[in-house]
Formats: sequence, C-alpha cells, structure tokens
Amino acid sequence: MPRRILARRFEPRYGVTLPMLETEKKYVARELEDHKIPSVSELQKTLQNRQAKLKQSEDALQRQFILLSRQEHLALMAMFTRDLFHIAELYRHFLIEHLQDPETPVVNTSVRDEPICVPEFGEWLFKME
Repeated sequence: MPRRILARRFEPRYGVTLPMLETEKKYVARELEDHKIPSVSELQKTLQNRQAKLKQSEDALQRQFILLSRQEHLALMAMFTRDLFHIAELYRHFLIEHLQDPETPVVNTSVRDEPICVPEFGEWLFKME
C-alpha cells in the first residue's frame, strides 16, 4: 500500500503567511479536541514524557552544535529559531481565535498560579467503601 503524501505543515524557506496560519490553525483545533479526551492526570503524564524527550533532544543538539564551524552554527541556529517562530505564531493565532470563541470555557485567572489538585484517575466513578 503506498504511503499517503501529506502536506508539510510549515514551509520554512518562504516565511509565515496569514493564509498558512489560517489553514494550520484548523488542524490545531482538531488536535486539541483529540487531546481533551484523556483525563487530566493522563495529560500531565503525556506532557512530562514529551518535556523529557524535548530536554534530551535539546541536550543532544547543544552537544552537536558545538562541533560546527561558527558560520554553520549561526546558520543552523537561525533556521532553528525561524522554525520555532513559525510554530509560536501558529499557536498564537490559534489562541487569539480560540479565546474569543463563546464556547471556550473561561478560566478564573486569579487562581491559575496555584497548583492543580486533581484526583487520581480510577476505573470507577464512585468509590464503594
């Protein structure tokens, strides 16, 4: 069975365009809906795993970047920073629209800095004691 050819999410050479962001934020919205299915504790574990993988990649990149010539190092860092900018702009544009959506739940920002206490996920909704 032939592999599906998927459109690339970002075409770094040509910069960020508003039509690209408009198209991409639809995919972010769909993915957000998928990510809202698991419990909060499962999402916290997923986040921790992804942060650990990101830290490993960052450490490896730092070790490899040191081995490059100054020119290659600066060129790759410029490319890497550009790609991170693309992703940040995508999420920024998504959040602008998402937060204006009347169906988006409003979070009380005054308690946002406090730790979230979430009960452990279990098989049963009600505990029998």
